[in-house]
Amino acid sequence: MRLFTALLTFLSLNIAFAQTAPVRGLRFDPGYVYDDPALSGKSIQQMAATAAQNVKNAGFNTIFLFAYSPYYGAYYKTTYSMTNVEGTLGVGNFTTALINEAHARGIRVIADLPMNNFYKVWSAMPAWRMKKKTGADYRPYSDLYLLSIFHPDFKNWYTGFVNDFLAKNPGVDGIEAFEPTLDFNWNNGADYNPAANAKFYAAYPTGTLGSAQWQTVRSNELTSYLGNFFGLATAKGKEAHVVQTWTASSNGALLPAATLSKSMGFNFLGFNTLPANQRPTYVQGEFMWAQWNSEYGTTVFNPDWIKTAASSFLTQMGTQKSIVHTELSEFSGSYGTIRPTSSQFLQELKTLRSMGVNFDVYDYSQVSELNLWSGIAQSLQ
Repeated sequence: MRLFTALLTFLSLNIAFAQTAPVRGLRFDPGYVYDDPALSGKSIQQMAATAAQNVKNAGFNTIFLFAYSPYYGAYYKTTYSMTNVEGTLGVGNFTTALINEAHARGIRVIADLPMNNFYKVWSAMPAWRMKKKTGADYRPYSDLYLLSIFHPDFKNWYTGFVNDFLAKNPGVDGIEAFEPTLDFNWNNGADYNPAANAKFYAAYPTGTLGSAQWQTVRSNELTSYLGNFFGLATAKGKEAHVVQTWTASSNGALLPAATLSKSMGFNFLGFNTLPANQRPTYVQGEFMWAQWNSEYGTTVFNPDWIKTAASSFLTQMGTQKSIVHTELSEFSGSYGTIRPTSSQFLQELKTLRSMGVNFDVYDYSQVSELNLWSGIAQSLQ
């Protein structure tokens, strides 16, 4: 009886740990599989098993999987209207394979989905596109195919897209809205789709497009759009995530959330206005010291900056569950090109581990390229 009681105690402690352990996530973009010698040439199942085992061995417990490419399409099988399926990994249903292999190793999978960037939809439905004030399409970068979240037909299509994903991938643990942004250059460049303009004038009949009132309408619309996304996940018993960069000023301080809301439309602190069933499970902030070092050239941006940035972020988010994001990526700016060294990156991971916070890393392909698996495992011990 004593042995049985001890066993129950041990199991309950481990269940409690599994429920409360910090998120340790690694991002995985299937598009990079073709360039990874350790994965390319394998079957879909072998790729998924190898990737999941590497993630497990390194000490991560969550995979953030890019499940749909805005251009190449789904990494899962679907026939949903105006979608396409990626020719190899999609046809082979890589998403399902990775979910199964990850779950077999105690790893959760959160699927990263585009918010309004879909090449096939953009091509088929010109009236749904985000617009500039001139009425021309809003194309801040050549790889963006942006649709207007104000357009009711696009919103209906997108709701169907998310529901289709959840139906096709019932084993996924959650979904994440990937970097929702309405104005990429922070200059009131969008959105002036007729549906967006109509919504603004309905609220402010004598208002001015591009004004502070217009910025508020734009931000509120994005928050509502995300609330619908979160609600679709919640209705299926899945976690709801969102990830976005929290920009820093040259002195290392994070910009006010209100500034970000007005500038790009995304409001980190706006989700408490949503109904309880439409709020995110986790809000994720991206903090890359190399990005701001390349932009500002100041020494305040170094691997130690992650502690200051993460602390500020978590304080501002309050009781909202949050995740701190860092990267191995190279960034280019006014002061040159910066890429974290392996030792700098591992230093950041040790700092995040010591803080006991939820965190995730971009990305699997870079870790594999630099063969950092054992180094990460040691850093996360």
